Amino acid sequence: MAPMAVETLGLARPLKPESSRTKPIMYRTTSPSPVAVKTDNIYVTFEDGSVVIDAVGGAGVSILGFGNQTVIQAVKDEMDRCGYVYAGLYSNAASEKLAAYLIDHSEGDFAGVNFVGGGSECIESCLKLAKQYWWERGNTIKRRFIGRKMSYHGNTIAALSLGWHPVRRVPFASFVNEDMFSWVSPAFYGHGARPGESEEDYATRLADELDAEITRLGPETVAAFVIEPMVATSIGAALPPKTYFTKIKAVCDEHDVLLIFDEIMCGMWRTGRMFTYWRIGEGVKPDLVATGGG
Repeated sequence: MAPMAVETLGLARPLKPESSRTKPIMYRTTSPSPVAVKTDNIYVTFEDGSVVIDAVGGAGVSILGFGNQTVIQAVKDEMDRCGYVYAGLYSNAASEKLAAYLIDHSEGDFAGVNFVGGGSECIESCLKLAKQYWWERGNTIKRRFIGRKMSYHGNTIAALSLGWHPVRRVPFASFVNEDMFSWVSPAFYGHGARPGESEEDYATRLADELDAEITRLGPETVAAFVIEPMVATSIGAALPPKTYFTKIKAVCDEHDVLLIFDEIMCGMWRTGRMFTYWRIGEGVKPDLVATGGG
């Protein structure tokens, strides 16, 4: 098979011919990933016999550990009871039960749940749901979304575009529709504050920046502002400055813009409560929340 050429950041580089590949899988890195053959508790065993401790919980989604017999038995029981049914035609008892549980434990914040396959799909679904919300209300021009620089919302094109995480996003920058996405500064007091600026004053400056961006775009065109209540590895699990949530919510309400929280990496009890915004959100409630993993 002839080698392929891939254009990356304007530079064409040849890929190895298929015949020279030692592994059939296209890995996320340039070299083959180690192959896991066994998992137990917190340990991962590889085909060469080496064992490591999984200290990250599978990027935060396997926080119950490996070989949890309660989880394994629940999966077996459900597979015996009801296999896959197409969600376009049917619901199933397990998802109905889980949705009811989530709503019952949301302290009245939410009334509906939509299940998807992963974090990127969850964010894309939130964007589509926000746009549909305005469409159903007769507003067909609210199509723009504002995100924050250095946030990470997923690897699909819209999710990458929303987050403006340079390392992940730049190779696909030509795909981004900048008429649909724009960005404001991250809420990172340790790096973004001016000398002598208090957290509250810094939060005010960030809220003013959001207000100015919505005004620049035209409030009638902005569907939602999307943030991570606690940003994950992109800026090191940083908390926003005091009064930040209150001030950005006021800006969103003034301009009739939805507020979406991305809690895929920080929600589901990772900070001790079901939602992180309950702990640090100053009583502010989002219009939509993306969550999962844990």
